[in-house]
Amino acid sequence: MWRFLGGGIYYGWVVVAVAFTTLAVGGSANGSFGIFYGYILKDLGGSRSSTALAFSITMLVFGFGGPLIGRALDRFGPRLVVPAGVCILGLGLVLSSRVTSLWQLYLVYGIVAAFGVTALGFLPVTASAASWFVERRGTAISIALAGRGVGSLLLFPFYQHLITTYGWRSAYLLMAVLIVIVLCPLNLFLQRPFPRGASVADRERARRLPGRGLRLEVVDEAWTTTEWTVGKALRTRQLWYLVIIGFFGGISFSAIGVHQVQHLVDSGFDRMLAVSVLASVGILRSFGGILGGVVSDRIGRELAYTLGAALSMLGVASLLSIAWIGALWPLYVYVGCYGIGNSMASSIDASTQGDIWQGAHLASILGIIVLGSGLGGAVGPWVAGYVFDRWQTYVPAFLLILLLTLCSILGMWLLAPRNIRRITRQAEPLRGAAAGEDFGSAAASLPLLNAPAPGEINRAAAGLASSE
Repeated sequence: MWRFLGGGIYYGWVVVAVAFTTLAVGGSANGSFGIFYGYILKDLGGSRSSTALAFSITMLVFGFGGPLIGRALDRFGPRLVVPAGVCILGLGLVLSSRVTSLWQLYLVYGIVAAFGVTALGFLPVTASAASWFVERRGTAISIALAGRGVGSLLLFPFYQHLITTYGWRSAYLLMAVLIVIVLCPLNLFLQRPFPRGASVADRERARRLPGRGLRLEVVDEAWTTTEWTVGKALRTRQLWYLVIIGFFGGISFSAIGVHQVQHLVDSGFDRMLAVSVLASVGILRSFGGILGGVVSDRIGRELAYTLGAALSMLGVASLLSIAWIGALWPLYVYVGCYGIGNSMASSIDASTQGDIWQGAHLASILGIIVLGSGLGGAVGPWVAGYVFDRWQTYVPAFLLILLLTLCSILGMWLLAPRNIRRITRQAEPLRGAAAGEDFGSAAASLPLLNAPAPGEINRAAAGLASSE
């Protein structure tokens, strides 16, 4: 189903809202491992590196499961794949509450729960939002991805309260119940894929909303009219630049996500304060992600990515200095700069993937790119834990993160998405009936289920344009 809702609301925004909520509730399961980490470490025993290995395994599953989930999304759509992932995640969390050894944790949390997160998380969210938008793709994807940050703010303190009151095992059980009862019906009833069967050019025209001041201008016509498959994409340097950028970003995000609370506790901060910091970073990630999408839709992906990554580096440097300075102000700098900057870079990276790859095989191609992020995410926590076990400090690990972030900036400029599509301003936004005629003719070429007649689409589009 593809249409305007009452009042001229584009259904793509409903898809974005569903994706936002799915990441807020479901994505928090994976992001909250840093809260559970210290309690699991104490209960099951083992070194920091061996316990962090559970999270590293989840990222390996995320990476290697990406191509499989991407193919499933292209074939069955998010309406079936995401609820299946929700159920698998719920099962993994229930089993995690019963583990008595690290190998069991590796199996049920590292593999079962992780596969569920892969099926409901970044990959389906990015693929769904990217397929519904063109000019405002960066904004749409960033809003959807912001759900994880809002979920962090609202749910991380709640999970800490559950752990403190009932224990970490009961907290995992309650988390499983919350995720299943909220996300299964939401995605079954409201999630919709963009209609299939149209040509690349038809999809490009139909996803454009009339009357907007910004346009994603096609620079390389041959590239944008190609029906990209995984095989074709694998033979391009653009795909491998994105894989490498994802690998570097995965190391940074997962290493800091798992070890930041323990680093703050080691530096003399109260654990509840450290968890509050983690939640604050989460909500600022929401703001930063949206900011990154909006800014990159106006000044271009490369420059906006550079600004976000530079802010992220400043935040990591502040986190690094906390143990030496012994004051609160570096903590505030870390929360602000890393929370905003890292999420800006992440959302812009996701938008760039949507800019470059189009067509019926989008999710499968994104699944290959996710492989890089997953491998980086697997390496990061284990390396940081190993560094601490060996030298009793996280300093070398944080220095490595700074270097890799700098390399990712270089990678984005070498990728050069501006040479495929670039942001421009429309001199004269479309108005009135003309906008409706354009939009209606493009949309009429799509094979729509329960679709209104072309004249109704024209009137809806004209009403939307004239209302602006």
